[in-house]
Amino acid sequence: MQIQVIPIRRLPFNIPHLDYLVDDGIAGQIRPGQLVSIPFRGKDEFGLIISAGKTEKFEAGKLKPINGLVFAEPLLAPEMVSFFEELSAFYRAPIGFILKTALLPMKKSKLPKIDGFITLLPQKKLALPSKPVSHIFNSAVRRDEIVNDIAGKSGQRLILCPETGQIDEILSALPGDVSKKAIVVSGELGAREYFDVWTAVRSRPEALVIGTRKALFLPWINLNEIALYDEGNPDYKSWDMAPRYHARDAALMLAKHTGARLHLISPAPSVETYFFVKNKIYDSEGQLEKISRPAPIFANPKSERRAGNYGLLSLDVLEKIDDCEGDVFVNVSRRMTAGGIVCHNCGLIFRCESCKRPMSYYQKDGQLHCRFCKKSRPLPETCPDCRGPNYRMFGLGADGAAEEIKNSLKTDKNIIVIDKDAKPSPDDLSADEGKIIVGTDFAWPHLDWKRIKLFIMADPDIALSLPEYKSAEELWQKIRRVQTALSAEAEFYIQTNRPEHPVYRGLYDPPSYYEAELNERKTFGYPPYNYIVRLYYGELSQALAEREASRLYADLSALTNHVSDVKISRPIPANPPFWRARYWQVIIVKFNYKNYKKRAREIFTAVPEEWKIDPNPNSILSIS
Repeated sequence: MQIQVIPIRRLPFNIPHLDYLVDDGIAGQIRPGQLVSIPFRGKDEFGLIISAGKTEKFEAGKLKPINGLVFAEPLLAPEMVSFFEELSAFYRAPIGFILKTALLPMKKSKLPKIDGFITLLPQKKLALPSKPVSHIFNSAVRRDEIVNDIAGKSGQRLILCPETGQIDEILSALPGDVSKKAIVVSGELGAREYFDVWTAVRSRPEALVIGTRKALFLPWINLNEIALYDEGNPDYKSWDMAPRYHARDAALMLAKHTGARLHLISPAPSVETYFFVKNKIYDSEGQLEKISRPAPIFANPKSERRAGNYGLLSLDVLEKIDDCEGDVFVNVSRRMTAGGIVCHNCGLIFRCESCKRPMSYYQKDGQLHCRFCKKSRPLPETCPDCRGPNYRMFGLGADGAAEEIKNSLKTDKNIIVIDKDAKPSPDDLSADEGKIIVGTDFAWPHLDWKRIKLFIMADPDIALSLPEYKSAEELWQKIRRVQTALSAEAEFYIQTNRPEHPVYRGLYDPPSYYEAELNERKTFGYPPYNYIVRLYYGELSQALAEREASRLYADLSALTNHVSDVKISRPIPANPPFWRARYWQVIIVKFNYKNYKKRAREIFTAVPEEWKIDPNPNSILSIS
């Protein structure tokens, strides 16, 4: 008997499986999804059976026999094998690599411990695919009701969170006896913890799992419900390593193969979800309404400049910080002391020698840092151009904002900085109310939202100035998240020079924001009007990168010359153009949604393996 086996190791994409022979004595026991031991390049390796039957590619006499079955029962259900195959095909990632990531470390010493968990797969009748449903909540109480309803359903249930810190929000919404039984999954699990999680899901048909996107790859055997909590959060996108999937897209694939229903939970649905609900492609529960408390209070720094205040925070906001008796959180966009340093005399901006972007300044070490190239150098005592000794900081970071508050208020309150360079101390965070926390978005999972009485977005307009199509949506999602997380008695200040922007006006009429955003995206052909795939490539020299990008553009243009539902952009430099010691070029491909998966696979066959394929990206040009 001839079978097709996926070796559990990384092979070239165009070799998804290998053919082997099975002894007639065990031929009757062979089923897809079983783990087998196979000879491979002089070693014994593990592989997964995907099908049985003679192929025309090889003659039986030229094939090697398998060493034997590892377990009598399939390691994975057939629907999970199909899910991994679709992931591999669409994201152009070797399926053996995906399986190696998804499965337990296959060590011979571990096999006896796993054997007891590889039980008979339940006979599940797959339901017909159902529409995803969007759940909108405008308060923590309504959020908890939605979560409890999904957690209380039968079969296996998966509740995904975009960030590890949000897992606790879900657990706290559940009754104590339910949360104690829940299986928690995150990228922070060690090998031993992941072993326990993996075997529990493989052996418990009623398991409730709460975790980050890694949980999509568990060995589901009876999955009935999939929920994405905070579904518009950009952290659902994997961008830095293959497969570069979006958890929402992968969840749709998983729901299709398992018959599970997909729930999209959020205080503000993504623009795509809003569009699909509006056009009856998705179902919906809940109304998109204005969140009345805490209502945002807008402070316009323009008037402060006329009065001579050039600091980050307006005088009104500083006064509110001084008067607040509870905890204060000041949210800034940048870490370190300042986003850049400029010579006060000649206007020289200190830039990275490699990528030419402004270097951030960190007062604690007196160094200039490039957050793209990870290079640093001391800040010279005088300007290298004019020899002037006077510098000016621009774009205050978390450290700089904390210093400004301290100097402006002369306060005795404890000021804590939280960003990627400054991790919080549990003792500091648990101290009595009345402290001032200054931090980037990195700080959000560490906050005790119930204790915050004043929340300040110090520089949100930075997001609106970024040349990326999702930057305004990400700010919109952040503001709605803040409103639902804060207590009703808290105050919420937003400092903006652009109070007329649709993001801010939409807080009083949410549908108006989505309609304005959809009009803009329709003009440029962005999602949800087209599905976007970003292709990018880096070379040691700029000329080589441009030459390779031009060659691929020509090939793709010829391939799609008579295809009306695919549009190929000309190559453009990435942002930053120089990153990780290479020059990068980007090509954007836009697909009509009707046949986007089929068309994308056709396009990908013409893309060399050296290129990075990024479907449904959060950004068009930014690659870092």
